Amino acid sequence: MSPDKVGRIVVAVVAAMLMLIGLAYLLFPMEILSLTGKFTLDDDALIDTRATYGGIQLGLGLFLGVQIFRRENIVFSLQLLAIVFISVGGVRFVGSIVQIDVSYPHMVAAVAELASAAGCMILLARIKKEAR
Repeated sequence: MSPDKVGRIVVAVVAAMLMLIGLAYLLFPMEILSLTGKFTLDDDALIDTRATYGGIQLGLGLFLGVQIFRRENIVFSLQLLAIVFISVGGVRFVGSIVQIDVSYPHMVAAVAELASAAGCMILLARIKKEAR
C-alpha cells in the first residue's frame, strides 16, 4: 500500500477518534474526566470542559475528516497531527515528571502520543520520498 493511502487511513482513523472523544466530552464530561482522577466541577466549569475538550477535539476531527478527501492536504494533516501529538504528549510527559505523584495512565498516554507523532513524521518522510 502506498504511503499516501496509509496517510489517508491514519488521518481518517484519528479524525474519527477525535470526533468520538469530542462527543464524549460534550455529552459525558464528568465521566470522561473521572477516568484520570476525581473531579468536582460546577456548571460553569462543565461548560468550559465541554467547549474546550469537546469542542476542540470535535472541531479538529471534523477538519481532518474534510482533509482526507483532498490528496494534497494529507501531508498538511499529518504535519498538523505530528505537532499536536508532540505538544500534547510532551506537555503530559513533562507534567508527569514535574508533578511526581501522577497516575500511570498519563505516562502511557504520553508515550502513545509521542509514538504517534513519530509515526506521522515517518509517514511524512515516506510520502515526500515517494513524491520525488
